[in-house]
Amino acid sequence: MSETEKTTTPATETTPAPAPATTTEEKPKSIFGSSFTSTFTSFGQAPATNTTTSPTTSTTTQSEESTSTTNDSEANAPDHEPNVEFAPKLNLNKVEVKTNEEDEDVVFEMRAKLFRFVTDPQPQWNERGTGQVKLLKHKENGKIRIIMRREKVFKVCLNHYVSPILKLEVNAGNDKSWVWKCPKDFSDEDHPEGVEETFAIRFASAENAQAFKTSFESCQTEMKELLAKKE
Repeated sequence: MSETEKTTTPATETTPAPAPATTTEEKPKSIFGSSFTSTFTSFGQAPATNTTTSPTTSTTTQSEESTSTTNDSEANAPDHEPNVEFAPKLNLNKVEVKTNEEDEDVVFEMRAKLFRFVTDPQPQWNERGTGQVKLLKHKENGKIRIIMRREKVFKVCLNHYVSPILKLEVNAGNDKSWVWKCPKDFSDEDHPEGVEETFAIRFASAENAQAFKTSFESCQTEMKELLAKKE
């Protein structure tokens, strides 16, 4: 090879150096997902604690103190019973109720149940009421009547004179009950002049029924004598 010839060495291709890897520091994540907390955590510092007193806490404390003071005052307060009087709004006057029995003496009295025989709409016994049956003798004229008032309401359900013509009969073989027919009974308000009725009366026992019959017949004897004197 001649001197004039220069040896040309092909240029060596330079391979670029790899770029330094950029390392991104990953910030630690808070379990609450707050970046504010993570920043302080990465530097080893804890977030400052707010030490301001809550108004609610202060109000509660004042309320408790006030309640305590009130309880102490009530405990030390002397016992006091107020003297309060309430005047009635209505002035009720007692009313005397007359039963037309004031001038009569009770000859006999006993609790019983009364029935009345009806034919409309069909023949049957209807209960007339339960109460005290009485034999009453007038203090002046000596007349005797039989009367009965319903319990609680005191409405008259039997009222006629014990006439000598009345006859007590056993009701269907029942020794606790009696049946009689009355020419004129004055207990019905719709018939103040009196109406013919057939009654049946029942007592709690046969002894009570017999005591009623004895008194009833004794009153019939007195009424018979009284009518005989007037004639």
